[in-house]
Amino acid sequence: MKYGVLVQPEGDMRAFTETVKWLDTLTMVDGIWIPDHMVRYNPNGSGTYIPRHDTLTCASLAAAHTKRLNIGTLVLPYLLYNPVQLAKAVFTLNNYLLDERIFYLGLGTGAPNDPSYEMLNIDFPPYAERVAHFHAYLDTLMLLFKREPTVKGYIQQPVLPEGKPPHLVIASHNKSIIEVIPQLGSFVTIGAYGDNIENIIQSATQQSEWFDNACKNNFKPPNEATLKIFFPYGKIARISFVTWLTFHTLRNTLTHMGYNYLIVPFVKENSLIQEILQTGGHTTLRPNSF
Repeated sequence: MKYGVLVQPEGDMRAFTETVKWLDTLTMVDGIWIPDHMVRYNPNGSGTYIPRHDTLTCASLAAAHTKRLNIGTLVLPYLLYNPVQLAKAVFTLNNYLLDERIFYLGLGTGAPNDPSYEMLNIDFPPYAERVAHFHAYLDTLMLLFKREPTVKGYIQQPVLPEGKPPHLVIASHNKSIIEVIPQLGSFVTIGAYGDNIENIIQSATQQSEWFDNACKNNFKPPNEATLKIFFPYGKIARISFVTWLTFHTLRNTLTHMGYNYLIVPFVKENSLIQEILQTGGHTTLRPNSF
């Protein structure tokens, strides 16, 4: 099981860079993942929101302040990103990472409870419409990633700078999208619902089965480069990282389902998360930690 760490792009950016530099020293950590919403709901119950910094700018800062960590977005809502501008930004960042590290471009159809759209006065289409447009958006991105020459008069040249395509990571609860993921990259389940570990696992099982069947139907069995990623979000994260017992229950069940990558939320005050990141979750269970 590989481990990534979700780092919030908010507050003092100097503190953000210090955090990513510290994570770079932990050999058990594979990569840094940065979420993308205009704001985050304030957990203090005040009904307010915490503003966030730009995700791709933070990804560039993280790349510049680390030496070995991979960098990822979790996830960019495609409606807020022009595909050409996004492709140029990604190729620019990957040009810096070269062949030594990976940029995980996480994309999704957008969370229904994300207030970003209302704040930006952008229409939020119904789910079925977002799914249909997402297929076309992915086709456009993959065409851009090929860097094939485009014709303008007598000149033929690529529109993107030198660089390698990102490792595409797609988040979706939709079967039609999950079915095409094996042709494009890797899959992430964002577990956001449920009151206990059993509910979390149940919500992940269906998506896991769809992805596995899609791999078989595309004659592309998962390999070391294919990631099945799980990220426990919100209340689920609070449930999962309370004791070693709850963490091991989650990790072992996910491993049994074929998940090979777990993204841990960075919570400075949570001693269990700190220990997981430093040991890779291999510390022996202690009775007094239950």
